[in-house]
Amino acid sequence: MRAIVILCCVLIFAAAESIRAVESPAWWEANRAIYCPFAASGAGSALLKCPSDNITDKLKSFEDLPIVLDDARRLGCNVVYLVDYWEGGYEMKAEYVPRSDLGGPEAFKKGMDAIHKKGGRIIVYLEAFIVSRRTDWAKKHADWAMMDEDGKYYSYYQTGDRFYLMYPGPGSGWREYISDVARRLVADYDVDGIMLDSYGYQWDWVDYNPKHPAGLDKRVWNKYAIKLVEDVRRKVREAKPDAIVMLEGDEFTPLLDVCDGAMDESLEIIMRKPWAKERKYNIYTNGFSVRELKAILDAGYNISLTPYWFWGFPSQKKIEDYSKPMERKDWVKRLQNLVHWDNILAANRIPPHPKADFGKLKLELEEASRKVRNDEEFSVPRYDEVIRYISKELARLRERGESAIKMPPDYIASILSSAGQKGKLDYTALQIQ
Repeated sequence: MRAIVILCCVLIFAAAESIRAVESPAWWEANRAIYCPFAASGAGSALLKCPSDNITDKLKSFEDLPIVLDDARRLGCNVVYLVDYWEGGYEMKAEYVPRSDLGGPEAFKKGMDAIHKKGGRIIVYLEAFIVSRRTDWAKKHADWAMMDEDGKYYSYYQTGDRFYLMYPGPGSGWREYISDVARRLVADYDVDGIMLDSYGYQWDWVDYNPKHPAGLDKRVWNKYAIKLVEDVRRKVREAKPDAIVMLEGDEFTPLLDVCDGAMDESLEIIMRKPWAKERKYNIYTNGFSVRELKAILDAGYNISLTPYWFWGFPSQKKIEDYSKPMERKDWVKRLQNLVHWDNILAANRIPPHPKADFGKLKLELEEASRKVRNDEEFSVPRYDEVIRYISKELARLRERGESAIKMPPDYIASILSSAGQKGKLDYTALQIQ
């Protein structure tokens, strides 16, 4: 009897391991990277604080979108993730109509077609949880938003009255509306996928809006949050069978089980998830160090890239300036540049300084900056040691000559190729003739 019980437990566990709620298209299963050229700080948790380009500085029209595909391919990536494409920008989340200053819907469609003609893929941003209260749309549909126990609309992360938090359950038309927007973006413009911002973090909400009769039951919220993701995925795949849906956030497996992937802030955070020891989801994350990117790929996860990786080789003057004591206002920028310079060393197979633990350095810089006033200078021993080492190694690289120096994009493309991004992508073969 004991043997039978053990065997049953093993079979149940094995079955649970093999269950896959959705089957993603082959192109997405093979993909290991996405490239977000614009508005990365608002693009999701994997891209927070990542430097990026201004869309109107880079593009004159949506018809120029192949330019950013070319940038992505310099990094070994064939999927563009587009944010800031809608009329009104970040503060006008609601309707997602392609912005007129870049040519509007017609130019947007031409840009998508041009990406596809070159063999590329493009996914677009869509906020699934909040809408901007300033929009005409929101003013007409405030009754779909959630309220707190005082009968006031919830605030989003202490942002005051900027956004409504939308309810997906009975009494609200939000779920149907946002899934129809997703379908429109795929059907009208032929985008390859939708990234639902915020939604992978939403669970167990209680809604006191009297127009939502089941709002007080967290189970109802959870049920219809799952239904929202399912509806989005069903509708976009009706329009394009190989379209994908991903979420910002990977907190809750019932949501992960009904989408094609998600994003999170770092590999360290992913590995803390309860599910990480039992199964592997298709998660995209990030780091400022190429050594971090390699660790992400080696762990079987995927990377989110931005124009940060195209920063150039520093001038000697800049290195000298960054070797001086710092002020409270500039330590973040200094840290970003220091990591970038270490990335150049990594691309040229130069080992890091033994104390180049940038996580610890960040904490030490934060702590030191709190102890001084804005106009006071300070220094941190770890920073001083690391920058002296990097300065010396960069000087040696400079002596080789520019043509002999490898830069981070070269390194990233090589690790993506080694990680199994279908080997080195033959972009000519991918083009539509």
